[in-house]
Amino acid sequence: MSLITIRAQIQANKETEKVLKDTMRCATKVYNGLLWHLREEQKQTRAVDTSRKNLNKILKRLPRVNSYYSMSVQFTCDEVRTTYKLFFTLKNKGLAKHDAPAFRPKEQISPIKYVQSGFTVKGEEVAISLGRKRNDGIEKVLFRISHRPDVKYKNVSELSIIYDKDSGRVEARLVVEAASQQNNGVGRLAVDIGETILMAAAFDRGTVILYSTRIIKSVRRYWNKVRSKLERNSRR
Repeated sequence: MSLITIRAQIQANKETEKVLKDTMRCATKVYNGLLWHLREEQKQTRAVDTSRKNLNKILKRLPRVNSYYSMSVQFTCDEVRTTYKLFFTLKNKGLAKHDAPAFRPKEQISPIKYVQSGFTVKGEEVAISLGRKRNDGIEKVLFRISHRPDVKYKNVSELSIIYDKDSGRVEARLVVEAASQQNNGVGRLAVDIGETILMAAAFDRGTVILYSTRIIKSVRRYWNKVRSKLERNSRR
């Protein structure tokens, strides 16, 4: 068995999706709240303490911390610690222009993560726990997921709820144990990447496939024309 990550679509009604997005925005506010307090401490002490002890101390002062699962809150803390670590790495190389990491936009939908606890997955049905002190009183939400039917797995160890900007939908990522797929044979393939011909693929059995870029270029030209017209006339 090997660990893989499955991308799944969430099938939920409008009320459930609204609760999920609200929970993810609460994660954004907790993230920004931690950054704000760390910035204030830095102004006073000229040092940044990103230890778990200090972050947990700050969490007690944040109003939205009870709006989602406590373990997920700790993963938000881990995000803050990772952000500061990367920031100091860039600063030491002279690549950081500011004195602290930037805040996330207020309306940004941050991911929420569950590891080992706080969720159950039974087939296509998923239940996740929320905070026990939410203003709306909702402690758990239920929804269904759909993914590739050919992947056989068991023992879901991690579950992440994210907002996919490309699709504009709330989706799930599941880290699961999956059975190794049987290798149906060994073959060779030579691939050449180009501009006029996007990809030329030659198989060892003599088959050759050419992927042209004409369609891609025509689509790009079309949308460039549409974009230029919109820029000239903002009312459209």
